[in-house]
Amino acid sequence: MIVSAKLYWRGRRGVKAMSGKVQVVTRTKDRPIFLQRALQGIIAQSYQNWHCTVVNDGGEPFEVERVIASLEDKHHGRISIIHNAKTLGMEAASNIGLNDCEADYYVIHDDDDSWAPSFLEVCVAHLESSKNSSIQGVAAKTIKVMERLEKDKICITGRSLFLPEVRSYTIPRVAQSNPFMPIAFLYTRKALKTLEGYDESLPVVGDWEFNLRFIEKFDIAFEPNTEAYYHVREVVIGQSSDNSLARGLEHQHYRAMIVNRHIRKALEAGDITLGHLLAATEPGIQANRLGEKFHYLYFRLKRLSLLSIWKKVRGGK
Repeated sequence: MIVSAKLYWRGRRGVKAMSGKVQVVTRTKDRPIFLQRALQGIIAQSYQNWHCTVVNDGGEPFEVERVIASLEDKHHGRISIIHNAKTLGMEAASNIGLNDCEADYYVIHDDDDSWAPSFLEVCVAHLESSKNSSIQGVAAKTIKVMERLEKDKICITGRSLFLPEVRSYTIPRVAQSNPFMPIAFLYTRKALKTLEGYDESLPVVGDWEFNLRFIEKFDIAFEPNTEAYYHVREVVIGQSSDNSLARGLEHQHYRAMIVNRHIRKALEAGDITLGHLLAATEPGIQANRLGEKFHYLYFRLKRLSLLSIWKKVRGGK
């Protein structure tokens, strides 16, 4: 096991990263099976002018080194490794990888997601052919892939189009909820330099917070002619639960913090007042109270058995 007092260190004998037109950042931790699939998909891209930095966020270094060494004759030095001495979190890992190489375009490719072979080729071409300078990012059509891990085998159990109604990205739509996953989003160096990376104080929903700041400054195009694959595990098995609903409350908590942050910013600037907010939320009060009544009624009905309901209908006890 490698031991270091540094915050992070470079793997594979300290080889300096080779730059590419696209910088791909793959965050991983103790998931060699998923990492192998992710890297094979990156290597299989029809567009080959890329470099990938694998950021091992506090996981066992040996397995990450082994996976990348097994692909050495295919990636030809285009994959480098950075090992974090301890787990720093998804957003810090993203920033470390993004800063590893200067490129024209950047994308986060987590170890459990994947791309169609044409993803980079189509998305890079979209941005390079755009005549609108406000477009600094492109998000591809996304397929949600359900899967489960059985011992050392990944079994696909279902596929569906992720958010099929979304075919464009407005500020209100991104503010409502995150309309695309990091795996689908390729953006420019100009955008990254302007936004200065991801918010490392957020353990979750950091990609949505980044997208909020992004759409505030730039436009994002939708690309229907290629696919990104967002993988979700059906069954919680060890580390494979990262994309499950188990962290739902944590997501809600940090989403609320981000919303409040932006509202406070507007209040301090005088763009809105508390009175505006109260007026805007007033119509929802009755709906909330109606929801509470339905909730109360549901649990009362749930306690009633079919037999007791039948007795009441017949007038019995």
